[in-house]
Amino acid sequence: SIYCPQSMVGRIIGKGGETIKGLQAQSGAHVAIDQNVVEGEPRKINISGAAKCVEMAANLVENLLLGTGPGSGLLIAPGQISKLLECPKEAVGKLIGRGGETIRGIQMATGAKLQIDQTRQPCQVVMAGSEACVAACVQVVQEIIDGGSTAIFNEYARGGSGFAGQGAYGAAPQQQVGW
Repeated sequence: SIYCPQSMVGRIIGKGGETIKGLQAQSGAHVAIDQNVVEGEPRKINISGAAKCVEMAANLVENLLLGTGPGSGLLIAPGQISKLLECPKEAVGKLIGRGGETIRGIQMATGAKLQIDQTRQPCQVVMAGSEACVAACVQVVQEIIDGGSTAIFNEYARGGSGFAGQGAYGAAPQQQVGW
């Protein structure tokens, strides 16, 4: 068992349980968080399974809690890479966008996962995915940090083509068959 501060439970569970499911898939162990404790008290993370699986899951959980290891909290599947980019605090809001719209659009357009660690100075942008997706994401994030427009990514996040039907950023255009 590992004890987790209440404030960090969200990092372990992830959006829609995505992170905890990824931990389980990557390690082969079962990971459960006991939330039946007094408000403000640390939560107990129970890890069960084969010894090697439990050890791997424990290491992944520790890395998530500490913000260390590959991806600093982004789970990286085999064959994927992660890159780190420093970001001035004043550019973080522009990267995230209203209600997370810009960061969602960047992820949709490039195919890379993106997280911003605002606890460090300067802030760190962690990108993970296939090499091509991460390369496209690095380029986009750097352009935005350097003052580039986010409009195209906001449009993409709202369900628009964003790229005039060109497909994902850096991806080959898909052939469309009309009636």
